[in-house]
Amino acid sequence: MPGTLIEAASSRGIRGLIVECGNHYATQAVETARLHIYKFLIHHHLIDEGNMTQETTPTSITFYESIQAIKPHAGFRFSIKDIKTGTKLLKGQKFAADDHGDHVAPQDCYVVVPSRVVKATDADAGFLGRRTVLAGSDLPQLRGFNTL
Repeated sequence: MPGTLIEAASSRGIRGLIVECGNHYATQAVETARLHIYKFLIHHHLIDEGNMTQETTPTSITFYESIQAIKPHAGFRFSIKDIKTGTKLLKGQKFAADDHGDHVAPQDCYVVVPSRVVKATDADAGFLGRRTVLAGSDLPQLRGFNTL
């Protein structure tokens, strides 16, 4: 089945969620994935928060609120080398181009989960979003809040 798992779920009326855990080859990605699983289970009262160890308690959590999808057309290519989640864009900054023209940031924002291989038939090539980082003493306010 072509496309992403989230697209397949959506086409069947199933709501889904994407969790960005970082570079798949980074050691931190595994721990980030584990943290999100723990927080999900705690939020839905499937495990007790006491199961969170110091190893799984984050020093900060980064949220990205989607502004818009990056819609590719024929000839799509990112113009920023090594573009990745968290790449900051300034309002009006060109970040990609295709046969329909340039893709520019509508406001100061961040790139979220950009596709490494993009086809003109893809529904999106990633997203643009606003970023919020909660660190240290801000984290206790997340109790009861879905941090996924």
